[in-house]
Amino acid sequence: MALIRCPECDKEISDSAKVCPNCGHTFAEKKPANPYSKSKLLSAFIINIIAFVLPIVMVITGKYIDTYKKATEPSPSSDTIVLISIHPEVSEKGIIIAAIIGCVIFVTGIVIFFIKSGKIKMVLSICYLAMAIINLVIFFISTCFFVVSTCFLGIVIYVPGILQICAGAKYISGAKNYEN
Repeated sequence: MALIRCPECDKEISDSAKVCPNCGHTFAEKKPANPYSKSKLLSAFIINIIAFVLPIVMVITGKYIDTYKKATEPSPSSDTIVLISIHPEVSEKGIIIAAIIGCVIFVTGIVIFFIKSGKIKMVLSICYLAMAIINLVIFFISTCFFVVSTCFLGIVIYVPGILQICAGAKYISGAKNYEN
């Protein structure tokens, strides 16, 4: 049996007491921590990081491949080579907006993971999921012609948005039963 101080009268009492014998202050029973919700929050945190890093890797890889292609292209000779290239219309403004929202979503996910308050964790989790859905819609509208022009191979660019939605669902599930 350990002794604790009553928050009302500051007297030492047993840690197993439900009511302070000096002032009558009642102590709420502490529920045991739910390890299932913490594992959900951890998996959401990891998915959030992957969803943030994946587009960066895709851009760096794309730049590397583009640079490699330019370096290995044959130099013009006396023979005429005609290259036809299709550049689909992609809304740069929409992509920039989606990238900014993606960064905000990432930071929100980090805050959700480290914040202690269960209520704030739940509110931020709902905001995270809503922002992830809105961001995916904006990104989809901005890049829809690109995906169609690449015979749907470009659909891989939507993977980070889908991962963020999965992380948002896990954040909500984990925050629902979260105890400090």
